[in-house]
Amino acid sequence: MTEYECVGEGYSINDPEVDQMFETYNNDRSAFFVLEDEEGLAGCGGIGPLANGDSSICELKKMYFYRRLRGRGLGRKLIELCLDRARQIGYKQC
Repeated sequence: MTEYECVGEGYSINDPEVDQMFETYNNDRSAFFVLEDEEGLAGCGGIGPLANGDSSICELKKMYFYRRLRGRGLGRKLIELCLDRARQIGYKQC
């Protein structure tokens, strides 16, 4: 988010869950994945219930990649992984 100057009020980087990722996604209605490469942390993304939404709808959450990981098709693979997990959990829409 900082790379694109998307900081400040209203941006997801300031969501309360950012400071408590483990607690936010450690439940049976969410999943979160972290990608690493030889340099360490390289990207992340997950799914969770849509806030104030129908229980059959999830939301793609906090999907970010460092520049060095972009352009390799890993975003598509991560989305597929998230959607597969969402179906396993029982979500009907994302």
